Amino acid sequence: MFDPVIGQFISDDPIEFDAGDPNLRRYVENSPTNATDPTGLVPNRYDTVSLAEVVRAVALMEAWNPGRSPREILELYQNRTCWQFMNNFDAAKQLGLIDEEPLGPPMKWAYLFTEKEGWVDLGHFLTTGRATAKGIPPLFTLLGGEFYEDYTKEIGKQNPDLPGMGSSANTFEDPISNRLGVQFGRKLKSDVPLSQQLQKFFDDLGAKIPSDAWNYRFLPPNEATWEKCWKNYPEDAMKRARVILDRNDPVWKTFPPDSERMQEHIKKDEIWGPLLTPPATR
Repeated sequence: MFDPVIGQFISDDPIEFDAGDPNLRRYVENSPTNATDPTGLVPNRYDTVSLAEVVRAVALMEAWNPGRSPREILELYQNRTCWQFMNNFDAAKQLGLIDEEPLGPPMKWAYLFTEKEGWVDLGHFLTTGRATAKGIPPLFTLLGGEFYEDYTKEIGKQNPDLPGMGSSANTFEDPISNRLGVQFGRKLKSDVPLSQQLQKFFDDLGAKIPSDAWNYRFLPPNEATWEKCWKNYPEDAMKRARVILDRNDPVWKTFPPDSERMQEHIKKDEIWGPLLTPPATR
């Protein structure tokens, strides 16, 4: 997380000294606007946020940008959240999905938990929400919204060794987040602050603090862990992520999340630990 007041990051890099920098509060060689961290492919414990944090961030944007409409604040928030990742793709700018500049220090890509819909990827949610609110052609919003949930054969098809969007495999929460973004963008009001609209929208979905999510302890501890597991065993990692993100998966009927057996798996680091060692060195 970046603090614009003191002009520096205030949280440690989740990959710690693996980044090759002795300063844990310096990211991507101290050039966060010219380089990117991994793309954020699946919810992880480090990148989860509460609704209160989201609303507070948006309320600050509203206070710092008086006179901007809710749609303009939504564009500002989405642009700062997604700019680092989407700036690699000219089409993103041509489609109006990001601006030419981030308009402020980039914000972390984050995940919000809701009782009704599970984890919401705010990057996907904000992008489809912004596109819909701007009136970008229905094909994009439909592809990203209602019909996108039928795309299960495409999950995990991308190559983890490619940079950027080429590596970004869709996981279970992505189509849900896209659909919710479309719904939010369609209902965006011009006379109610964006912070209040987000509060109500996610309250209605049963937003909870991350640690209260049923599957919180099953998530990878950070993005770097997920990246390593996926690069080592793409298919196994995607299968595991899908089970962990789907409360209705048959696995949970046989082994409830709070059962002694599943808690032991967590305690012994048997969820993601086995996938952290590359096949050639096992």
